[in-house]
Amino acid sequence: MVKLRVGTRGSNLAVAQTQIVLDMLIKKNPHINFEVAAISTKGDVDKRPLFTMDQKGIFERDVNEAAIKGEVILAEAGLMRLGMKDTIAERFNIKDFVPAPGQGAIAIVCRRGNQGLIKILKGIEDYRSKAEIDAERALLTKIEAGCRFPVGAVAIMDSNLFKIRLYASVFSADGKVAINLKDTGNIKNAAKLGIKVGTVLLNKGAPKLAEGWREAIEEWNKKL
Repeated sequence: MVKLRVGTRGSNLAVAQTQIVLDMLIKKNPHINFEVAAISTKGDVDKRPLFTMDQKGIFERDVNEAAIKGEVILAEAGLMRLGMKDTIAERFNIKDFVPAPGQGAIAIVCRRGNQGLIKILKGIEDYRSKAEIDAERALLTKIEAGCRFPVGAVAIMDSNLFKIRLYASVFSADGKVAINLKDTGNIKNAAKLGIKVGTVLLNKGAPKLAEGWREAIEEWNKKL
């Protein structure tokens, strides 16, 4: 029997989401034996607030390195996936309270060039989610944001499956200034839509807001 190692962060949420993907993989590939391996990341070990850390990839870097060594990696979000929906006190409209890019998505990463494994993973890929996340991540990359400059971005595919809408928001550290945008593009060019909206954010003053966040975080760190 073919054996594949599945790497995941060891948090309850990560494990729950890993199981969701494993169930899908096993259903389509009953001849494969999937073995789970927990990975401790810098983001799990370092207990400082995320926005005070002057680096990117504090969670994914370690799991990505494991992927290069041959493991499949799974990730991220949700009270629903932990069976804790009864603890939700209020739901916000995501168009008004825009979440961070990629929230709710489960990402699967593997070593580049492993075509056999890529084919297996493509078998459970969700086309709609993939397009939405492509748009959100393209925006994030364009404006070079991270934990130290919070950005809201959520893409929503139309019911006709041809158009995708992208909502984005950035705020000043004191909350007094906000830039809110929305735009629509073709589903086949989701990443281009993200780049377009990211470019508009930059032109409308996002870099100045980012600098304000850096200064605020430096002051915060002095108090730690």
